[in-house]
Amino acid sequence: MLQDHFSETQTKVPVQDPDLLRLRSAGRQIARSFTMLPPSRAACKALKRSSDAAGHKIDALFHTAQLTGTAGRWLWDNYRLIVTAVRENRHLAGSLLEYRTVREEGRTDPEPLSYAIAHTYLRATGDLFSPDGLVAFLRGFQEQHILEMGELWALKPALQSALVHRIATDATSNEMAIAALVSSLRAVGEANWKDLFEEVSVTTSVLSRDPAGFFRQMDYESRDEYRNVISSIANRTILSELEVAETAIRLASECDFERGRHVGYWLLDDGVPALKQTVGYDPPVGQRVRDFVQKFPAGFYLIVSRLLL
Repeated sequence: MLQDHFSETQTKVPVQDPDLLRLRSAGRQIARSFTMLPPSRAACKALKRSSDAAGHKIDALFHTAQLTGTAGRWLWDNYRLIVTAVRENRHLAGSLLEYRTVREEGRTDPEPLSYAIAHTYLRATGDLFSPDGLVAFLRGFQEQHILEMGELWALKPALQSALVHRIATDATSNEMAIAALVSSLRAVGEANWKDLFEEVSVTTSVLSRDPAGFFRQMDYESRDEYRNVISSIANRTILSELEVAETAIRLASECDFERGRHVGYWLLDDGVPALKQTVGYDPPVGQRVRDFVQKFPAGFYLIVSRLLL
């Protein structure tokens, strides 16, 4: 069970709140209904077509006389918010090409994981977004499936896109439904996503076990630099970000000199080669050439000289 990865000091959400407990349970159940699949260009293309259709429908609504009554006034009063969300998320599908897809139980077509999480979360909440609610839902979800950092960051635009889809579908619905959708769209844009991300990032939770205790004391930008290193290394191995982070913490915990007790030594300092070797890092060709030149400068000079002769 993944909850063991989240430290008590990292948890800001009141864990005994009945609504949040319900959302955590919903996240767990949704995760169980998902079959995890590899990245799919076809799934992203399908999302792109759907998003384009929703955007065109909203554009048509604002250029016709279809928006009437109280629900229509809600949409007109939030015109800029809605069309900005449509414009900013036109490239969502393309940004998800490298991430996993899922097939939900009872459905036939796969869809990008982050978008699937977004619309199932909204379904569980009745289209009402709150940061605490999303954290609870994701904690439950990750008891079954750990999310990579890129998949977490994609949740903001995925939620905005899912809400735009719902607005396009329910534009002529009752006032309460439209009010909930528009209010949630605004709340998603105003949420502190840096704090939210760190609440649900398993990599952050693992790195917080830094034996030297420095990671938690660093500013956000420094912590993010460590996370980016984890991600870049994991991308060149067969391991997950979680497994790379746990390896770095293990190396720091087993180290017998003070400098090496800080996880940063293994991510940004002299311990980097050892970490890469331990996790089976496969460097890109360009880096292999640079490493060879640095290690064997004389040999590189001889090779180049012979090629020029």
